[in-house]
Amino acid sequence: MTTAEVFPFPEGPGQKGNGNGCAPRRNRRPRSRYTKSEALRAGLCEDKAQYDRVEPVVDMTISHYHPTGLPQSEWYPRPIAATTLAKPFIQGGESILRLGLETEVDPALDEIAENNETIKNDLDQLARFPSDIATPEGNKRYGGHDAVEHVEDSTERIEDDRANGQRHHDRVPKALRLIAKWAPWAEAFGFFVFAAYFLNVPILQPWLDWMGWTFAVVLVVGICLILAWSIHHAAEAHNHGREQQAERQPHEAEKSRRNRLVYGIIAIVAAGGITFGMIERGLTALAGGSLIVTVVMIALAAITGLLLPVLTYWGKALDGSKVSRERDAMVEDLDDDLDEHVDLSAEIEELFAKSEALDEIVVTDKLPRIRDEVQSQVNGAREDYLFLLVQLGLDAELPPPASMKVEPGVSGPIGTISTGIPGASAVDMQPVWDRMARLQGLRQEGEELRARRDALPPHPWDHSRVV
Repeated sequence: MTTAEVFPFPEGPGQKGNGNGCAPRRNRRPRSRYTKSEALRAGLCEDKAQYDRVEPVVDMTISHYHPTGLPQSEWYPRPIAATTLAKPFIQGGESILRLGLETEVDPALDEIAENNETIKNDLDQLARFPSDIATPEGNKRYGGHDAVEHVEDSTERIEDDRANGQRHHDRVPKALRLIAKWAPWAEAFGFFVFAAYFLNVPILQPWLDWMGWTFAVVLVVGICLILAWSIHHAAEAHNHGREQQAERQPHEAEKSRRNRLVYGIIAIVAAGGITFGMIERGLTALAGGSLIVTVVMIALAAITGLLLPVLTYWGKALDGSKVSRERDAMVEDLDDDLDEHVDLSAEIEELFAKSEALDEIVVTDKLPRIRDEVQSQVNGAREDYLFLLVQLGLDAELPPPASMKVEPGVSGPIGTISTGIPGASAVDMQPVWDRMARLQGLRQEGEELRARRDALPPHPWDHSRVV
């Protein structure tokens, strides 16, 4: 911006003439130094809009000083003129500040607040760990710490018995346990397939033969229930007898053996009768059929009536002891409980990390960027101010640097973002202080939650899976 020359105003009232022999023109009201076209051609203003913004302020200043008789070199803009000139830029800065805080800072603070609430709920759940653990056979409930002690005692007992040559605590392979669990359902499915294919019972179309269908269903369901019931009790009696014998309880062991014999006979009779009946009925139905079909029918009858019941029996009868089964079940429950504890703790740590990252982004990125955008907006008033000085015929010297000013206040800091123009208004930073106060409160809440988290005891289970 070039320095403007002093505006050549008319001669004052004490002068006798104008140098041309004419009488002086008194009280002639000056005008702006440059017209719009002159200012644009000379590059003194950016555009027509700037000229139109400054011209009313020029007129205001001239109207004020002209009647006073002050020299034109002292016609500096008054505070009201500076405020009027800076007003649209201040309003723009306030709009940028409000929009930036509402769209960028407030959502981040809201997310931190939501994280704190989630952490509170997670800590409430974490404080309830360890959970109670129930034994599957005795249906006895243990508190988390008591469950850990019970598992440790059971493990020590099992290891001592193994060291003394007793193997009744050993579990059968997991595959055999699964077979024993699902074999009754496989038997029922096999019976239905046998009835549908080899006995021509319309299992999926009962309306074609209600009597045959009802007989088949009742027979299959009844057989499956009787067979499953007898095998279960026979296997349970055998298992208990082994354990009682190892624990030197001969009378109880003898009682279990008798029960095994009774239920075993029932199971053998039921399984043998079913198998024989299916084979006999199948051979009758397939009289004159191919050898392959006959072999398949006999194999299906044998698998359904004999093999699956035997696997079910051994999967339960030889499956360790009550002590080892309960110990293993409690270990699985404790492992699951610890996994939930670890997952919840990890979620809390993740939320803390997210809040810290949001805090850093707000302080080091969002607020400084919004401040710079506001400062850039209000700085536009400085160019208008320089052009105002040019139009008044004054030296167009830069005003003091624009900056953000912060001072201590009674209830917190007081700050503004100024244009640097003497007497002009500034953008109030109070909305920023309000957000910073909220952020500080969220930080304090986060520290309290961390202290609460650190005060919680660790989970008593060490995740040492016992097999």
